[in-house]
Amino acid sequence: MESGKKPSAVSDVGAWAMNVISSVGIIMANKQLMSSSGYAFGFATTLTGFHFTVTAFVGLVSNATGLSASKYVPMWELLWFSVVANTSIAGMNFSLMLNSVGFYQISKLSMIPVVCVMEWIINNKHYSRKVKMSVVVVVIGVGVCTVTDVKVNAKGFLCACLAVFSTSLQQITIGSLQKKYSIGSFELLSKTAPIQALSLLVLGPFVDYYLNGEFVTNYKMSMGAIETEELTIPKEKEVAVARFQRLLIVAGAATAERSAALELGNLEEANLLLGEAEAANQEAKKLKPICNFREEEFENLPKHFISMELVTNFGKKQLAELAASVHVSSA
Repeated sequence: MESGKKPSAVSDVGAWAMNVISSVGIIMANKQLMSSSGYAFGFATTLTGFHFTVTAFVGLVSNATGLSASKYVPMWELLWFSVVANTSIAGMNFSLMLNSVGFYQISKLSMIPVVCVMEWIINNKHYSRKVKMSVVVVVIGVGVCTVTDVKVNAKGFLCACLAVFSTSLQQITIGSLQKKYSIGSFELLSKTAPIQALSLLVLGPFVDYYLNGEFVTNYKMSMGAIETEELTIPKEKEVAVARFQRLLIVAGAATAERSAALELGNLEEANLLLGEAEAANQEAKKLKPICNFREEEFENLPKHFISMELVTNFGKKQLAELAASVHVSSA
């Protein structure tokens, strides 16, 4: 019996670990995507639609391969649950976008007392004294964190309240549907995900436009870390331009110095300068497509370089010929 329980315990630990890791990962990824210091994708409702599109696809594959079974649930109940769930997730995303990660997590904790109160009102459920004392501790903790978090703002606080209320109602609805139709959480999700994805992708852009003042189609897409259109931070663009210019000048100067070394018969120095010029040119070629540099941006850079060593060794006639070759007028 004991040996039979061990795999179950291990699988439970693994499931909890994956749940925590994936939840934290999604929160951090969404925060980076939606925050102004990240990619500023302020279209939380549309983003939720993308999430549920993937979820619907996974549910479809799972049902088709027999990994999960589809059970009957009336359409009107699926629609009601989808409305509540859409409001919950969109509210959570807006709360994450408008508030700090700390306040977002604290607001999620407040769902515990809210669920208890709602179940008491809706289902007339009663709790023991110990449970009530635990809920009071949570409420006090949430209150203290809310007061001391200086990053709370009115719009973010309202979105957090809406998210907490709708998510609490969603939790109660999930329990009711699972008990009523003997359906698992994944099976229920696979039935509601297509409805949620379709409704959010249709209505999401308009909700986001009302909140942000622009459509998702106006957002300038990028490739994340490798951005081909422009770098996200202007300072980074400025540094990249300066680096590219320096490489071009180093390559040009090294080439000129190599020509002088060959003219003076110093082959060893010429070979070293050739390697320096080629290295600078190669690095500049790699940087150019990444930063999407264009030739006309660097027209003001010098195109002809003259070695000072060559100048000091040339006579007046040779200097005049050299100046003429690079279109420089001699005095």
